[in-house]
Amino acid sequence: MSTRKPLDSYELDFIKQREDVIASIIGAIKDVAQFKIGDFLIAYQPANSWQKRRQVVNSYGAPKKYTVVHTCKFGIPYMKELNKKGNAVGQLICPIKFDDRNRVVAASDYEFEVDPDYADAIIMDDEANYNATDLHKVKSDTFKEITNHNKSLKVNCHDGVALLHFLKTLKVGDVVWKSIKTHFTILTLDPIPTTHSGSRLDDKKVFGTAQDSKGKIFDLDGSTFKWSAIYTGQPRSYNELKNPK
Repeated sequence: MSTRKPLDSYELDFIKQREDVIASIIGAIKDVAQFKIGDFLIAYQPANSWQKRRQVVNSYGAPKKYTVVHTCKFGIPYMKELNKKGNAVGQLICPIKFDDRNRVVAASDYEFEVDPDYADAIIMDDEANYNATDLHKVKSDTFKEITNHNKSLKVNCHDGVALLHFLKTLKVGDVVWKSIKTHFTILTLDPIPTTHSGSRLDDKKVFGTAQDSKGKIFDLDGSTFKWSAIYTGQPRSYNELKNPK
């Protein structure tokens, strides 16, 4: 009667390496097989050595949304991105990425999760009224409102004539904004110095004093305005897009 020789350490390592690959494949399939046709999803870019995990958003800062359009015989879902009208568009997206050389599962470009708004609709038994495009519309409108608001307040400091016109409207007590948080108040003001032609600001001459939002008093000259973003009122922040009202 023959006895089976125990596997040596090299053979055990050989098996362990393949078990790790198989485990990664089975794990990846289980992670994505939870999604069914018609589900609405959001995506994240996985964390790596140079950036944290980040949600995939559009140009307005709204989360991109996806829907499952097909599942294969192994339960793998295939998605498409939703456009602003709520239609599935573009190329198919497979949530499992393969390393063709080694024939194993590789790190995916995106990690998908059920859209929390859709999850709430399921819990409330209100799936029929779920609209994947609502947040896109709200954030798009907010983005436009913020942009138009800031444009209406921003002084074109790169245009010498426009800058000079703005400076001549300043009065003691006026507040000049540089960002949503920083500003300065005009304390004293002399006639605005111009070049001989009177059409350009004389950058080097001091023409007043101001106090910034931290209480520091400083002189006003051309450099105060020419190398900064300047607003006639408080601008709005695009951080509002993270939590639109």
